[in-house]
Amino acid sequence: MNKYDEKYEIRFAKYEEIEEIMQFIDTYWKKDHILAKNRKFFEYEMVVDGKVNFVIAKDRKSEIIHGLIGFIISSKNNY
Repeated sequence: MNKYDEKYEIRFAKYEEIEEIMQFIDTYWKKDHILAKNRKFFEYEMVVDGKVNFVIAKDRKSEIIHGLIGFIISSKNNY
């Protein structure tokens, strides 16, 4: 196990973590970013069938998100 594996849990985000992700975006991406301000829009763009399209790195001790990356499915109708 390398030092990052020891410090971070890297995985797909859970639906229950959306508020944390939105706060991270507002703090570290851009203040008042649309994905940080509008939960309905966030879910429209970033959630498919209850799955949140973000991979997060959470500190194992503090359980705080230290990094994330999101992706958008090209078509909700063709996958």
